[in-house]
Amino acid sequence: MQLAPATTHLIWTYHHLLIDGWSLPLILQEVFDYYIALHHSKEVQHVVRRPYRDYIAWLQQQESVATETYWRQQLAGFKAATPLGIMPPDLKQTSSHEPFFEERYLLIRRQLSTEQTAHWRQQTRHLQLTLNTLFQGAWSLLLARYSQQRDILFGNVVSVRPPTLTDVEQMIGLLINTVPVRVQIPDQVNVEAWLRTLQAQQAEQRQYETSSLVEIQGWSEIPRNQPFFESLLVFENYPLDMTLLSQPHELHITQVSLAEQTNYPLVLIVAGTTELTLQITYDSQRFATEATQRFMDHLLIIIEQFVQNPKLLLTQISLLTMEERAQQLYAWNNIAIPLSPHEKIDRQALSAPSYQKHMPETSFIPPQTPIQKHLAEIWCQLLALPHVSLQDNFFELDSHSELLTKLATRIQSIFEVSISQHDLFEAPTLQRMALRIEQIQNEIITQVDDEKLMQLVTALESHSDNDL
Repeated sequence: MQLAPATTHLIWTYHHLLIDGWSLPLILQEVFDYYIALHHSKEVQHVVRRPYRDYIAWLQQQESVATETYWRQQLAGFKAATPLGIMPPDLKQTSSHEPFFEERYLLIRRQLSTEQTAHWRQQTRHLQLTLNTLFQGAWSLLLARYSQQRDILFGNVVSVRPPTLTDVEQMIGLLINTVPVRVQIPDQVNVEAWLRTLQAQQAEQRQYETSSLVEIQGWSEIPRNQPFFESLLVFENYPLDMTLLSQPHELHITQVSLAEQTNYPLVLIVAGTTELTLQITYDSQRFATEATQRFMDHLLIIIEQFVQNPKLLLTQISLLTMEERAQQLYAWNNIAIPLSPHEKIDRQALSAPSYQKHMPETSFIPPQTPIQKHLAEIWCQLLALPHVSLQDNFFELDSHSELLTKLATRIQSIFEVSISQHDLFEAPTLQRMALRIEQIQNEIITQVDDEKLMQLVTALESHSDNDL
């Protein structure tokens, strides 16, 4: 579309079956070179490229028994797609006379600054990790937290341009594949060690990434009539810098944008060089927009913790922002922030549990505070009980050691606190365990400076109960 005598808006649509992202700048460079040559009535210099059929021939030679054996071992025991755990939209707010959404697949985009991008790259290089590994680890942990599963599966788009194929970098066509990534979340392992393990696993997997997704699912225990996975990670590392395609005094390229769509419910696309862009495309008929935005926020929170403190244990990584921590501790429990006579934060009072009053022994005392109620739900799920009392003792109800580990994991997932088995033994009743959780939350809150903490609590108190 010609917008002005010297300005044209170019719209290019194509199916991903034809070409991959790496091919885009190759094609565009050729098009622009042709344009300039024809504009000056010069002879067009044809670019000779290795034909795509050579890649297909190479691909057909890669199938082997070793590939099938690898994927069968890698996927053994995995029987269903990892649930995503993101809150669905409110169907009641949608008019029955109108389509549910004008567009089914929506997107959320966050762009990092040059400084933050450089910092992330510097830190990963220092740890001898790749940015791809950093995002795979963060995506894995986020899915594990939301699904409340410690063994998760997602899809990953990989480039399949073998260095043994001469001039493969200049080949145009579809030289990518989608493969499953299975990740397990261990307990007492720090971020750095875990990411190194993931990177080593991905390096091993490279030689088995040529099989089609249909074949790989056939080698798994997930039936082909069921989803293999419901989330996809795309880390784009191809050199798509449109400014490099511009020709001084000839052709100036501006306002470049790309739009991609897949049939997966949730897709994370990471792209960019000096400024990383994170884009989540999601099925708006399955996931609420606000919940998906928080999902993106939680992803960034995890990555920031990975980068800032790679020695943290995975169980110590929190999804909550400081605002959410203050909301959980103060707003949910209707607790007024303790102040000193000089209108400063009373740190001593802040670090003490807010409802330590003795409760009389009775046959059944129901949970009262939000923390007690959430904890009671965890107990009931683990112990298969209809209800539990504040004075019930977890170890008297069940003495299996594996349940203790599950209890600590659930507490970490729901309350975003790391609680030790020693803490659980010291606080065996529902009431005392809830108090210990509140103590740990208080310890985290007290690390914030007074001014920031007051701002958070004031903001929370200004909201209505419905807003919370």
